Amino acid sequence: MNKKIALCLGYFDSVHAGHRELIHRCAEYAAKHDALCAVYTFREDRIGLFDSLYCFDDRQKLLREAGADLVMSDIFNEEIKNLSGKAFLDRLTSRSDICAFFCGYDYTFGKDAKCDARILADHATQKGICCHIMPCYEIGGEKVSTSRIKALLIGGNVAKANELLVKPYFMRGKVVHGRAVGRKFGIPTANICHDGFLPREGVYKARVFIEGISESYTAVVNMGGKPTFNENSVTIEAMLIDFEGDLYDKNIEIDFIDYLRPIYKFESGEKLGEQIQKDIKEALCSE
Repeated sequence: MNKKIALCLGYFDSVHAGHRELIHRCAEYAAKHDALCAVYTFREDRIGLFDSLYCFDDRQKLLREAGADLVMSDIFNEEIKNLSGKAFLDRLTSRSDICAFFCGYDYTFGKDAKCDARILADHATQKGICCHIMPCYEIGGEKVSTSRIKALLIGGNVAKANELLVKPYFMRGKVVHGRAVGRKFGIPTANICHDGFLPREGVYKARVFIEGISESYTAVVNMGGKPTFNENSVTIEAMLIDFEGDLYDKNIEIDFIDYLRPIYKFESGEKLGEQIQKDIKEALCSE
């Protein structure tokens, strides 16, 4: 027999502390009512990859880590876009045996986002479905939102952004060949390609997780250009401290921990190397 579903509704574009609290409440309800905790969201086509903090695959992983048993999704195509609020909810209830809805107070749905949480609650009551609307979620007296998190990251305040995200802001990717500048200073480097949202350019302290290896490594990450070498294209290069081995073609996750400094143009590679050693000491001192 298929289980009933307690369903969280939203885009969950960063899976921040407020999203996690909503999923936690849904999971508690599901456990008490022998149901599955599920999340319904849209894939990137809804608003474009660059508008979302994370791609759909990363969001899906985060949603499961936050407590969702099941992630349901649709592409935001013309059919979905033009559904009335009632048609959208009927679509959801016809596909699954929903026993409860969970959403935030500012949730909207239906054509032109004209329907809100109150309309969802009315519809749920008519269908005999419970509806739980979570009020504004705040930390430190301020609303937790993806737009606020993005602003913090663009401003270089990754430590504060991480408080709101719970899990540190991260990028995932396969290690590709770069200039391997770090190796000139005796530091293994890992370059990844990233097509999504980018925080402020600069040098960061990070933790790097490598596929197939349980241990993580402290790293100094250059996120931006390399003006010392007259290269202005944005790259993500992680210099791993105390790592030995070949990283090429391995999948890694870079968790950004703190912003260390802006990127400068040094008069020589040697001067850059001296600064990198200072960056490493600063990264290790804050362990």
